[in-house]
Amino acid sequence: MDTIQRLATKKGNSSLGTKLSEQHRQTISGYWENLSNCLKEIPIEGLKIYQDGMPTDGDAAKQIIEEAVKNGSENYRIVAELLGRGAEIMLTEDFQLVKREKELLLGFSGSSNAIKKLGVYLKYWFRKKSLMKKRDEFIANRINKTLDGDEKGILFIGVTHNLISRLPQDLNVIPLKDFRRIAGYQKSVLRAAISSYASNDFYSLCEYLTEPIKLDSKLCPN
Repeated sequence: MDTIQRLATKKGNSSLGTKLSEQHRQTISGYWENLSNCLKEIPIEGLKIYQDGMPTDGDAAKQIIEEAVKNGSENYRIVAELLGRGAEIMLTEDFQLVKREKELLLGFSGSSNAIKKLGVYLKYWFRKKSLMKKRDEFIANRINKTLDGDEKGILFIGVTHNLISRLPQDLNVIPLKDFRRIAGYQKSVLRAAISSYASNDFYSLCEYLTEPIKLDSKLCPN
């Protein structure tokens, strides 16, 4: 998934133009830096990490994380930092579901023929909702089964997921950023890439994403 993300970003940046591309780069860099800084304050003992796209745990998961860090993933770099402090990585996703979605995405990004690409995209579009629902149900079930009592977990999840409503009602969920505003930023970047013009929303959302993250007292009681 990291490879696809970098490819999409590279193409998007070439469409954005130099000024907007640099603004986009600084925004993403600032977002991950602030997230990394705030998570350094979280008590690590007993902390469980649930990672979008992670179909295994233990040493196999650590190998996936190490490889992703080498390939430039900021998400996995932060996960690696948390593991280095003593957190535990959890099997989060069903391997077959993740594999199915990855195959569809690779088919879309790897097709050079416009008609074939449209066909692959439509195939993905029709299957995406069903696949995402199954993935969300699996992730929610994993969290419900593996996060006990007063234990704390961190979930790294993409904004296209609809997971929160599927989690147990007695689980206290504290988003570190507003999903809707992150999704709004993604849409504003796509619009800017198409038109080479950034709306006011683009710049206001850039500011929001790079704001320092203030942790809830329930996460950091001290």
